[in-house]
Amino acid sequence: MENAYRPTNLICAIVSALGVTAYYSELLKQFMPVWLAVGLLILPVSLIVLIVPGEAGDRVVGTTHLFAAIVMLLYGLGVEIGHWIGYRPPGVGFFRFLTHLGWTFAWSGILRRAWQERGKNARSNQ
Repeated sequence: MENAYRPTNLICAIVSALGVTAYYSELLKQFMPVWLAVGLLILPVSLIVLIVPGEAGDRVVGTTHLFAAIVMLLYGLGVEIGHWIGYRPPGVGFFRFLTHLGWTFAWSGILRRAWQERGKNARSNQ
């Protein structure tokens, strides 16, 4: 199966991971070591990069990418909740933009992959 993630999606996901890491870094430093916080924050992008179609089964790839997109969406929701309750580190507007850019492109990759599967299934049923 063709890789559902285009280079622009991957670049946006990486940039989003940088935005998420910058936003949460001061907040999470109080609760865990920095290396662990950074590892958790870049986990979704790492999963998208490391588990790709053709190297793993379609079900594994789909499930992993769906999990990564959900985690990125939850990070974005956390940024918005933090903004709503008053947590505003310097550069918060830019970090919010980067975070939402990432989950939007993660979900666009999921949708593109679903449309490809739908088309493949429709052709095989004819």
